[in-house]
Amino acid sequence: MNRCIKWPAVCLTLVAVFYSAANGSDLTGKKDPARQALAQLETLKTDANDTTSVFYDYVEDGILKGGRSVIQVPKSSLATLKAMSSYNAYTLIDNGPSDNRIDLVFVGDGYTADEMDIYLGHVLNVIATFFNEPPLDTYANYFNVHVVEVISNESGVDEPDYGIYRDTALDMAFNCGGTARLLCVNYGKAWAAAANARDVDLVLAIANTTRYGGAGYTKLSTLAGGNSSAVEVALHEYGHSFAGLHDEYDYADGTTYTGSEPTNPNVSIYNAAAQSAQHRKWYRWLDLPEVDTFEGAAYCQYGIYRPTNISKMKALGYPFGPVNVEQFVFSIYNYLSPIDAVSPVSSDILRSSTVFSITTQNPVNHTLNIEWLIDAAPIPGADEVNFCPDAYMTANTVQTLTARVSDGTASVRDENKRQALLMDQHNWLVWKASADFTGDGIVNMADLYEMALRWLLTLPAYDVAPPDGDGIVNFRDFAALANQWQSGGPINMTAWYEMLLTWLVDERNFDIAPPGRDGIVNFQDFAVLSAQWQGQ
Repeated sequence: MNRCIKWPAVCLTLVAVFYSAANGSDLTGKKDPARQALAQLETLKTDANDTTSVFYDYVEDGILKGGRSVIQVPKSSLATLKAMSSYNAYTLIDNGPSDNRIDLVFVGDGYTADEMDIYLGHVLNVIATFFNEPPLDTYANYFNVHVVEVISNESGVDEPDYGIYRDTALDMAFNCGGTARLLCVNYGKAWAAAANARDVDLVLAIANTTRYGGAGYTKLSTLAGGNSSAVEVALHEYGHSFAGLHDEYDYADGTTYTGSEPTNPNVSIYNAAAQSAQHRKWYRWLDLPEVDTFEGAAYCQYGIYRPTNISKMKALGYPFGPVNVEQFVFSIYNYLSPIDAVSPVSSDILRSSTVFSITTQNPVNHTLNIEWLIDAAPIPGADEVNFCPDAYMTANTVQTLTARVSDGTASVRDENKRQALLMDQHNWLVWKASADFTGDGIVNMADLYEMALRWLLTLPAYDVAPPDGDGIVNFRDFAALANQWQSGGPINMTAWYEMLLTWLVDERNFDIAPPGRDGIVNFQDFAVLSAQWQGQ
């Protein structure tokens, strides 16, 4: 069979239907684990089989080979899956709240109750290398890792081509669809088991076997826990299931790709000249010496190109390469925000004297960029996690304060996607009340006079309290003025009121200055009151 000919339309339709069910809105992004499990189980209510497309890869004579296969996916009833999905789970690596982390969940198959130590050893072996691979090493802090202790009745997994069948919890088996090294799993059971973890975004199903094999489903990969190449297989398969990458190897058998442009970001029918001219695929990376358009990819020797001569998507043991690394970074930020938390958490209009703060994600080898903006205008030099906007605001105006966080990693060159995925921001509404109506830099008698002239009038310029005003110049505004008087102080509303009632009136009880009185209640008396402000 010519592996490079496009699949029949009926196969493509079946794949699309299954992926639509398995990848619905309740299985993307950060979700409550119970809702996520139920959403997955809802797609598996019948006992009939369905079909899906999986990647499979293996090494033969030192060369990575494999392909994509349409296989039967056994379904179980909802009641059966629920009954079989109660397992002990624990968190192995906790880097923060699941609502802003990627939760990677390990599930095992073919491990008996007495083999949980072997299972954990296989998990630790994978983790030790998994997060040392760029760019996963940089973003290791973005992941939580959970382990579900799935217990099988028998040790090992099915190997039908050798007449071996095991009674296991997740039905893992080699020789799926007649492909010896295609290691399949009951997709629904694997997700149901993973749902026992605190949260689940990605699943890695480990088989208790030393036989080489693996598969890349959607958001789920399989591998052989006891095989020396297990980690490299896991990384390669996650290139498929997590980053959406295609295989970059061919079979050197003279076949030519005859299809349209693949959707995968790392294979293309366009050479370097065409990509540069038309701004396609990895054109932004073509200035690097290791990046070009190398012919041979997606199992075909001719007519299709890969971005580097060799990468982990072509051969195990090599780096992913810059084009593929960028796709991993995009996939990581599809799950989370660079902002972890903000303070204060409020939709109210806040005072400009408030100290606002943000908590960012923490990549291993670089820090994220922070900007503070007022009404979309960046504040020069404001790049710390804490910020007080008071000195930068316009008085007596509701303004928008923004904290913007972005990842400036050099691993990304697509600036549109950087802005869409690697950047996030939080907004607050902020008000700066100022009683310096005369604009002379100090709140004093002249400002009090300006406010007194407008007492109980609806003049927005003097309606400075509460934040954004209440529609009238009244004691709340007077209190704001008093708070800013020289050094400020608590408001004695009775004293203010009594003073106002007798303003410029010949009233001896309130004519307290100068010593001996001058026969009228005026600013001199107010000065005495202000000097005694906060006193008895």
